[in-house]
Amino acid sequence: MGLNRCLAVVVVYHPNWEDLCSNIQSYPEGVEKIVVVANSPLDPAQTSYLQERGIHLIQNPDNKGVATALNQAAELALNEGFDWLLTMDQDSRFGPTKANALQQATHLAPPQTAAIGVESLRRPEPVPRFVPVSFLLQSGTLFHVPIWKALGGFAESLFIDAVDHEYCLRAKKAGYRIFEYPSIQLIHQLGQTLKLPQWLFTFHSHPKAGISYHSPVRERFIFRNNAWLIRQYFWTFPTWAMRRIGYLSLRILYALVLLPEKGSRLTNIFAGIRESFGFKG
Repeated sequence: MGLNRCLAVVVVYHPNWEDLCSNIQSYPEGVEKIVVVANSPLDPAQTSYLQERGIHLIQNPDNKGVATALNQAAELALNEGFDWLLTMDQDSRFGPTKANALQQATHLAPPQTAAIGVESLRRPEPVPRFVPVSFLLQSGTLFHVPIWKALGGFAESLFIDAVDHEYCLRAKKAGYRIFEYPSIQLIHQLGQTLKLPQWLFTFHSHPKAGISYHSPVRERFIFRNNAWLIRQYFWTFPTWAMRRIGYLSLRILYALVLLPEKGSRLTNIFAGIRESFGFKG
């Protein structure tokens, strides 16, 4: 798929600095430039650390949200002639990766590929292959920069949750393709984890030790953005929409039965659902 120069971006917000530095060191060979977009202030020592290692810093004056931060990095990638943007979360790192795995993924990408995601649940596969999927998680995904430009970038109005789903659905609707590439493994922590007995996950397709959750305030964004997306794409991608309805239903059940701060959590969930009806995206 043409050239394959790759810029990696990690969006940070009050990160655990030691973990962040360790995670950045795991980025695979083939990443030519690393950008940190900080949505919270970094101190002088942290800024110097990045400077000394040639890591480009974009320091936002306040929290602009994930989508805006990704667009800032993508604009830089476009202006500097990069072909792919690898987007990372501050709490994500790569598992052991073959030396040329990243270049192989971008070089072998089928035509019209808008995004390539990596495997985060199983061990990496030795034989390269591209698996068509409906959506990808933002962390550990390679976005093709020219297609990002053609699509008009990430939806900044979403601020944080479902930015990845929205972009992938919009890309697929426009005729582009989304793939998972199981030869690269990502190790990702989605918020906090509530540990539960293993037998509860007997029928899951992948190993699971508990359920992940975020602060109650995040529930508002999760439900507002996903409820809006479901209405936008229900008839275009009904299978995705039904699975997303199931996902939101489970979140309500977890909030009612398992998760802490039930009152605040449920208040934010129903506030998000209400807001979704007037949300323009």
